[in-house]
Amino acid sequence: MVPVFKVLTVLVMIIGIVVVLIPVLELVSLGIWKLFIEDSLAKLDARAYYPPYDNFEDKEEFFKEKGDLVANNYTSGQQYQPFYLWSEKESSGKWHNIKANGDRVTFFNLEGDDKAGAIRVFTFGGSTMWGAGSPDDATIPSWLAKFMNEGEGKYVVENMGQNGHVSSQELIRLILELRNGNIPDIVVFLDGGNDAACALRPGNPYAHLNYNHVAATFSFNPSYYLNLVSGRPYIRRLTNHVVNKLSKGKHKTVSSLTPVSESKVKMVEKNAPVSADVWINNTIFIKKLSEIYGFKAICILQPVLYTRKEPLLPYERELWERDPVAKVSYGLVFPEFRKKLQEGDYPWVYDLTDIFDGTGVPAFIDAIHYGPGGNEVIARRIRDIIISN
Repeated sequence: MVPVFKVLTVLVMIIGIVVVLIPVLELVSLGIWKLFIEDSLAKLDARAYYPPYDNFEDKEEFFKEKGDLVANNYTSGQQYQPFYLWSEKESSGKWHNIKANGDRVTFFNLEGDDKAGAIRVFTFGGSTMWGAGSPDDATIPSWLAKFMNEGEGKYVVENMGQNGHVSSQELIRLILELRNGNIPDIVVFLDGGNDAACALRPGNPYAHLNYNHVAATFSFNPSYYLNLVSGRPYIRRLTNHVVNKLSKGKHKTVSSLTPVSESKVKMVEKNAPVSADVWINNTIFIKKLSEIYGFKAICILQPVLYTRKEPLLPYERELWERDPVAKVSYGLVFPEFRKKLQEGDYPWVYDLTDIFDGTGVPAFIDAIHYGPGGNEVIARRIRDIIISN
């Protein structure tokens, strides 16, 4: 029988090695990145050269800053938030600015004394509402603030979207704001993409994204400790860079390299109605809260690349074929979302999945996010919905 003190000694040694090894690996990764890779970051991200950025003169510099922010996402770049789990950390840059409460800055809002009596709009969503792929002044909330304040309008729009949030987290955030007496005049929810991605989760499609990482903090799970290494900002960036190089630049994410097995397709088919139930029921909760607290509720089913009708723009066709996993999840779940809307009466819910069809606007930069021009189209439609009501 092995003495207890020997077991404890081994455990202490292992923990010590990990504690020392992680910072060393991070430092080495930082040196490699700074010396050999950083200057070519924008060139490695093909999206910088997609049509949505044709008129963006500083697109390479923008994508370098975006890369710095993405490198910290889901690691040291995000902070814990009670009940809705995470938000971005306070940060400042030329194009990406995050306030102390974790919300992104919105441009074109009224300020100072002009805010008195203004109509307050809270916008919720995942990274699409947050504005991944767009500068602060070209997110959906910023475009909306600009359009609503044209002429004699008096509006203040808050961007409460967060990277990776699903509709359940957004609903919880709204409940917390109401509980604290922070009651808006209008709420706008833009959802679908992340809720659909939950259908890829075996066993619990009711959950949120990053499920394994969050769950592992409450139970002994080796994947959590692996995340301590792979999740460090520069270790993560270097790993993704190597994957991209090995794939000869054809793929930008690990999911793009993953074949879609028949079992995974069957799992998504099984989970798709559940994801649709979660989303539509959350919109009902939002509507009920609006009736109790006296604000206007607007819920939007967002467009994704796989709800586009033919013909796709050439670069969109490339994106269409690049990520088979997203193609399966969105392709199977979004019809269930639409089916829910057709079966019930939800006048506060708007299906904008076809908003880009026939416009010729190069909106998408990947399967779920839009460039500044796509955000503008969405914001104009939201403006029209608000005015019509």
